[in-house]
Amino acid sequence: FKPFYNMKPLSEADREKAGNQKIPKLTELLELAQKEKKSVIFDLNAPAPRHFHRSSYVRHVVSVILDSKIEQHLIFWVPGFDREYVRKRAPGFQQVGQLFSIERLTKENISRINVDYKRLFYSGLR
Repeated sequence: FKPFYNMKPLSEADREKAGNQKIPKLTELLELAQKEKKSVIFDLNAPAPRHFHRSSYVRHVVSVILDSKIEQHLIFWVPGFDREYVRKRAPGFQQVGQLFSIERLTKENISRINVDYKRLFYSGLR
């Protein structure tokens, strides 16, 4: 078992340790972030085309976040899909954009961007 390309296989002890780990529920992550006053960045991918939350996944995630009582300013929100709904429902979320033009970022009132550093390197940062 090699979790990363070009890495040595895990030892038996490491494999057992990894096998005992679990992925926390979103509610558990938000509870920990609130307790520790840590930010959480959300960059969501849409569920599969036939998934029952396909058209409502953003609204579902926003509801879970708001129900958790985490301070809204600790949430960095990247997805552009349904952004107007997110702004209305959770005005305290930090809206994060992509590498758009300054005009578009200004129009959408976005002051932070989330960009792969390699893309910045190749296309340049102006």
